[in-house]
Amino acid sequence: KILGQELASFARRSATHIVLVVEYAEIKSLDYLVDGIVTLKNVRIHGEAHFGDVWRGGLETKNSREIVIEKLRGTPIKQKKYAYSLYQGRFQYFEPFLPKPLELTRTAIRDPNDFLSSSGNKDFDTILNGGFNKGSFNLFEVEHGVDQRYVHLIASIISNAVLEDKGLILFGIGGKDSANFQKRLLEAHSSKDVWIIKKCDSNMDANVIPFTGNLYEAIEKTHELREKSKKEFVYILGLDLFEYYMGKKDTIKFVEEFIEGILGSNDVFVGIVKRPQQIIDVISHIADTHFVFKDINGSLGMYGMRPKTGIYNIALKTGDELIFTPIV
Repeated sequence: KILGQELASFARRSATHIVLVVEYAEIKSLDYLVDGIVTLKNVRIHGEAHFGDVWRGGLETKNSREIVIEKLRGTPIKQKKYAYSLYQGRFQYFEPFLPKPLELTRTAIRDPNDFLSSSGNKDFDTILNGGFNKGSFNLFEVEHGVDQRYVHLIASIISNAVLEDKGLILFGIGGKDSANFQKRLLEAHSSKDVWIIKKCDSNMDANVIPFTGNLYEAIEKTHELREKSKKEFVYILGLDLFEYYMGKKDTIKFVEEFIEGILGSNDVFVGIVKRPQQIIDVISHIADTHFVFKDINGSLGMYGMRPKTGIYNIALKTGDELIFTPIV
């Protein structure tokens, strides 16, 4: 106690910054003397079950790191907790993910070989071991609190597909910014095989596939367009709206039939689900890849259920590039 008082007094007299590292969790007398207290923790992150509850089982429990600002004398603490990583031996904390307006990228990433399709993001391709397998069903699960932040990765997939002159089918990628992005996409690439399924009475745009109540008819139309174009296609479908319009049983049936239809093809199917959808526990078992997007203290996290991965922080850097950093 006396040593702590002497150190604090010396620091203030000499304008010297002193950092003390201690290994305990409970409050000690030294805490009252110092100007700031920061706690570094290893924490367990739990996946969501239905209706926002959490699973306590090991399959959906991941390791993470957390820095907690306990005290800052004379300074307001705007946010108390942050995720952080020691990746490559370097400390870095992760600020809240603040989305920007979605933009089309101008540089494509070529498919690495005849069997893989690039996502348009180098880091995510590395996580995928090179890219999406062609003829695969890839599930993106969005948990509570993520909102539309995951859509930046969707924008990369869309941009790359268009720049690589692949066919593209979009449905149910919600949010105002997503709608504006899709509008700009059609304006810039109206001559491409880019199609958006929308609930409307008539076809107001040549690249819009309308439906009034029967989504099956719209999907059948996409099959006709694909056969006509003879291109590889990327399908990005919001399965939450499928469940809304078609119900649980018909949506599961659709997914199973759709997967069967693209097996052996060069097409890629990305399905987006959101907690607490009832179909998740069924279709997750038939997905080739399954990634979960999660809010972690305001930052955007992602981990793989298939393939199994630890947690990655997703940050938006200059030029709208997404950077995936392992939390280790």
